[in-house]
Amino acid sequence: MSTIEQTQEEILDLIDSQFAQPVIEQGVVDIDTVKRNLAGDVDPYVAIHFGMIQNGRGKSFIGPRGHDYILPIYGQCIAPNPKIARQLQNKLVNILLGEGFPWSGQIEQRPGGAIFPMTNSNSATEAYVSASSFGLLVQFE
Repeated sequence: MSTIEQTQEEILDLIDSQFAQPVIEQGVVDIDTVKRNLAGDVDPYVAIHFGMIQNGRGKSFIGPRGHDYILPIYGQCIAPNPKIARQLQNKLVNILLGEGFPWSGQIEQRPGGAIFPMTNSNSATEAYVSASSFGLLVQFE
Protein backbone atom coordinates (compact mmCIF):
# COMPACT_ATOMS: atom_id res chain seq x y z
CA MET A 1 0.00 0.00 0.00
CA SER A 2 1.39 3.42 -0.93
CA THR A 3 1.71 6.13 1.68
CA ILE A 4 -0.97 8.11 -0.21
CA GLU A 5 -3.47 5.23 0.04
CA GLN A 6 -2.51 4.67 3.68
CA THR A 7 -3.14 8.35 4.43
CA GLN A 8 -6.52 8.24 2.66
CA GLU A 9 -7.59 5.25 4.76
CA GLU A 10 -6.41 6.98 7.96
CA ILE A 11 -8.44 10.08 7.05
CA LEU A 12 -11.58 8.00 6.45
CA ASP A 13 -11.05 6.10 9.72
CA LEU A 14 -10.59 9.37 11.65
CA ILE A 15 -13.77 10.93 10.25
CA ASP A 16 -15.78 7.73 10.73
CA SER A 17 -14.67 7.46 14.36
CA GLN A 18 -15.91 10.99 15.15
CA PHE A 19 -19.40 10.91 13.60
CA ALA A 20 -22.53 9.10 14.73
CA GLN A 21 -23.83 9.55 11.18
CA PRO A 22 -22.60 7.27 8.40
CA VAL A 23 -19.39 8.32 6.66
CA ILE A 24 -19.05 6.97 3.14
CA GLU A 25 -16.63 7.46 0.30
CA GLN A 26 -18.77 8.91 -2.47
CA GLY A 27 -18.11 11.23 -5.40
CA VAL A 28 -20.10 14.37 -6.11
CA VAL A 29 -23.53 13.75 -4.66
CA ASP A 30 -26.64 14.76 -6.59
CA ILE A 31 -30.32 13.96 -6.18
CA ASP A 32 -29.92 10.68 -8.09
CA THR A 33 -26.95 9.43 -6.07
CA VAL A 34 -27.87 10.70 -2.59
CA LYS A 35 -28.05 7.93 0.01
CA ARG A 36 -31.61 7.25 1.16
CA ASN A 37 -33.24 5.16 3.89
CA LEU A 38 -35.83 2.43 3.22
CA ALA A 39 -38.65 5.00 3.25
CA GLY A 40 -36.88 6.98 0.51
CA ASP A 41 -35.96 9.89 2.79
CA VAL A 42 -32.50 11.38 3.17
CA ASP A 43 -30.94 10.80 6.57
CA PRO A 44 -27.89 12.91 7.51
CA TYR A 45 -24.53 11.51 6.42
CA VAL A 46 -21.03 12.59 5.44
CA ALA A 47 -19.62 11.87 1.98
CA ILE A 48 -15.88 12.12 1.45
CA HIS A 49 -13.89 11.82 -1.74
CA PHE A 50 -10.29 12.42 -2.66
CA GLY A 51 -8.89 14.21 -5.69
CA MET A 52 -5.79 13.31 -7.66
CA ILE A 53 -2.61 14.51 -5.96
CA GLN A 54 -1.41 17.93 -7.15
CA ASN A 55 2.09 19.37 -7.31
CA GLY A 56 3.17 20.82 -4.00
CA ARG A 57 5.87 23.35 -3.20
CA GLY A 58 8.91 21.15 -2.63
CA LYS A 59 10.87 19.50 -5.41
CA SER A 60 13.37 16.72 -4.80
CA PHE A 61 16.63 16.01 -6.60
CA ILE A 62 15.78 12.30 -6.47
CA GLY A 63 12.84 12.84 -8.81
CA PRO A 64 9.05 13.08 -8.74
CA ARG A 65 8.56 10.40 -6.07
CA GLY A 66 10.44 12.64 -3.64
CA HIS A 67 8.44 15.80 -4.40
CA ASP A 68 5.78 17.27 -2.14
CA TYR A 69 2.16 16.83 -3.25
CA ILE A 70 -1.19 18.18 -2.11
CA LEU A 71 -3.93 15.60 -1.57
CA PRO A 72 -7.36 17.22 -2.12
CA ILE A 73 -10.03 16.08 0.33
CA TYR A 74 -13.63 16.97 -0.48
CA GLY A 75 -16.33 16.78 2.16
CA GLN A 76 -20.06 16.89 1.57
CA CYS A 77 -22.38 16.87 4.55
CA ILE A 78 -25.87 15.87 3.45
CA ALA A 79 -29.01 16.38 5.52
CA PRO A 80 -32.75 16.97 5.13
CA ASN A 81 -32.41 20.61 6.29
CA PRO A 82 -29.68 23.25 6.02
CA LYS A 83 -29.11 23.59 9.77
CA ILE A 84 -28.11 19.95 10.18
CA ALA A 85 -25.93 20.09 7.05
CA ARG A 86 -24.16 23.17 8.44
CA GLN A 87 -23.68 21.59 11.87
CA LEU A 88 -22.17 18.46 10.32
CA GLN A 89 -19.89 20.62 8.18
CA ASN A 90 -18.71 22.62 11.21
CA LYS A 91 -17.88 19.35 12.97
CA LEU A 92 -16.00 18.05 9.92
CA VAL A 93 -13.90 21.22 9.78
CA ASN A 94 -13.17 20.93 13.51
CA ILE A 95 -12.07 17.30 13.10
CA LEU A 96 -9.87 17.79 10.03
CA LEU A 97 -8.30 21.23 10.44
CA GLY A 98 -4.69 20.81 11.55
CA GLU A 99 -4.80 17.01 11.64
CA GLY A 100 -1.63 15.29 10.44
CA PHE A 101 -0.59 11.76 9.56
CA PRO A 102 2.70 9.95 8.93
CA TRP A 103 4.21 11.08 5.61
CA SER A 104 2.07 14.23 5.63
CA GLY A 105 1.81 17.78 6.84
CA GLN A 106 -1.39 19.11 8.40
CA ILE A 107 -4.80 19.43 6.79
CA GLU A 108 -5.67 22.96 5.69
CA GLN A 109 -8.94 24.48 4.52
CA ARG A 110 -9.06 25.35 0.80
CA PRO A 111 -11.25 27.99 -0.87
CA GLY A 112 -14.83 27.15 -1.70
CA GLY A 113 -17.75 25.58 0.03
CA ALA A 114 -21.34 26.51 0.67
CA ILE A 115 -24.74 24.98 1.35
CA PHE A 116 -26.67 23.94 -1.74
CA PRO A 117 -30.21 22.58 -2.10
CA MET A 118 -30.65 19.21 -3.77
CA THR A 119 -33.76 19.37 -5.90
CA ASN A 120 -35.75 16.74 -7.78
CA SER A 121 -37.11 17.06 -11.31
CA ASN A 122 -40.06 19.11 -9.98
CA SER A 123 -37.60 21.58 -8.38
CA ALA A 124 -38.68 20.52 -4.89
CA THR A 125 -35.84 20.51 -2.38
CA GLU A 126 -35.28 17.04 -0.92
CA ALA A 127 -32.00 17.62 0.91
CA TYR A 128 -29.13 20.04 1.44
CA VAL A 129 -25.44 19.53 0.93
CA SER A 130 -22.76 21.55 2.68
CA ALA A 131 -19.58 21.17 0.66
CA SER A 132 -15.99 21.95 1.59
CA SER A 133 -12.48 21.39 0.32
CA PHE A 134 -9.31 20.59 2.24
CA GLY A 135 -5.72 20.00 1.22
CA LEU A 136 -3.05 17.86 2.83
CA LEU A 137 0.66 18.03 2.03
CA VAL A 138 1.80 14.42 1.39
CA GLN A 139 4.87 12.52 0.26
CA PHE A 140 5.55 9.07 -1.10
CA GLU A 141 7.65 6.73 1.01
